[in-house]
Amino acid sequence: MSTPRPVLIAALAAAAIVVSACNSAPSPVDESSLPQLTEAAVAESPPADYTDGRVFRPGGVLADSELTDLAVAAGDVLAVRSGGHLGIGTPEQFEAGDNAVVDIAAGCGPLSARETTFVLACPDEEDGGIIRLFDADFPGSSETIRVSAPVTAAAVTDDGRILAGASGDGDVLVISPGGSGESDTDARIAIKDSVDQLITVPVSGESDRAVVIDRGNTVISGVDWTNSKPGAALRAGLGVGRLTVGEPGTGVVFASDTRGGQLLVYTVSPVIMLHQMATAGASPWALTWDSGNQVVWVSDTADNLITAYSVAEGVPVAVGSLHSAADIRGLGITRSGDLIAVGSDGIQIVDATTRGSALEDTITS
Repeated sequence: MSTPRPVLIAALAAAAIVVSACNSAPSPVDESSLPQLTEAAVAESPPADYTDGRVFRPGGVLADSELTDLAVAAGDVLAVRSGGHLGIGTPEQFEAGDNAVVDIAAGCGPLSARETTFVLACPDEEDGGIIRLFDADFPGSSETIRVSAPVTAAAVTDDGRILAGASGDGDVLVISPGGSGESDTDARIAIKDSVDQLITVPVSGESDRAVVIDRGNTVISGVDWTNSKPGAALRAGLGVGRLTVGEPGTGVVFASDTRGGQLLVYTVSPVIMLHQMATAGASPWALTWDSGNQVVWVSDTADNLITAYSVAEGVPVAVGSLHSAADIRGLGITRSGDLIAVGSDGIQIVDATTRGSALEDTITS
């Protein structure tokens, strides 16, 4: 299943010739001229009668609520969100009940991760917001950075700065962390769209690109943070759900169109551009890139499936599926090769051998 990185880029580029010829420099979306949408709702899963791999409920306070988010750092360390708590540890530590647990505010946004650091942005009840940085090697402690905006999404760039924004607010902050919880806001970039998820995207030979989604208006936007200005913006399907980064260095980004039942494929350099789309079940949500197999895995909560899509030929093609636990809200791949999924049934772990078999023989539901 391995596809060399240049082949992946070439395939996407070739498939986008028609698109790029018609739209070489997308302009910001004029939302007043488009029909207004509401935020897409992910479908509630039926009971999961059969699952691939193993499924278990984490212990302690994490068992009190369904698991709604997941990030992977330092190769094999998971951060798992359950209500007002964040569990951090390896899969083995979660199974043994030896993971760390920290309290978090209810209004915190989606998790992100960079190398050995987990990032979580939360509005402050008193004023502004905080960005919490958790070291995967020392999960019991965190660094807290206070900012002037009620941030709910944040990610770390390749030079160590932090980009952050707020759901319902159209500004992205560029932050240089300082000591003792202090920070310098280098820029405040007005992008007009709500910042419901923010990711940084490695691009070979360039600074990271930044991408945000606005779920209410189903818009995906680039942020030219190195020049302190907004980037291009595009309507993202009928109801965008989540983002994930593709192969590091390629500038490829995948998005789930939850209402439209699609997988959307973008590149971000020099500007954000939609390359391809494919049908991806009734209610796609979580995504993760599988570098070893050169596929992107997408959860479909309506059918309790996690399906792999290859973009080796430019157009996303389903190449295998796994039976999932219910209500999968987060996906990740560990350095050891396990696919991790989290949802209302707990944590699901699918090893590399089982995943490889699914890619060879597509499972039909």
